Amino acid sequence: MVKDKNSILNEEIKYEYIILIDENGKNIGKTKKSEALFRASEKGLDLWQISETSPFPICKIVNYGKILYDQNKKNKNNHSHHEETKEIKIKYKTDDHDIKIKHNKILSFLEDHYKVKYSMLLIGRECSMYDLAYQKMNNLLSDFVDYAEWDKIQKSSVGFDKISISVVMKPKNKK
Repeated sequence: MVKDKNSILNEEIKYEYIILIDENGKNIGKTKKSEALFRASEKGLDLWQISETSPFPICKIVNYGKILYDQNKKNKNNHSHHEETKEIKIKYKTDDHDIKIKHNKILSFLEDHYKVKYSMLLIGRECSMYDLAYQKMNNLLSDFVDYAEWDKIQKSSVGFDKISISVVMKPKNKK
């Protein structure tokens, strides 16, 4: 069993007397640590120091392995892939067929409930055609009106002669 760094278990409890809570949540009261350890080991459980209050810490008889298992399971469930953002990049002069392929990929990401960052990169002289690129991006986004929602198109300078036009799309909730 790999224990949490902050947890104090069994013999690591440094007090002679503790306030004991049994495995059912019943407050037993002030008890010697040795007696509490005996009770816990009799049931195949651990003595876990919940809080360090003076003069006696509060300890509980628990199955600490099960607590760790439940915490790890909960953390795995919280780390869902749906919080990930996928990114698709195109350039201003990307061919229509290539855009269609990228749009199909975006649709599959949206169906899998991923957020998608859709970016268009303007390089060199293309930077002077920002208005046309903005219109093109709006036209491209019209393909996703039924599948996604987004706030607004953002413009950012990527380097000396590069501009990125991007939007983050979130999948629409189907009811």
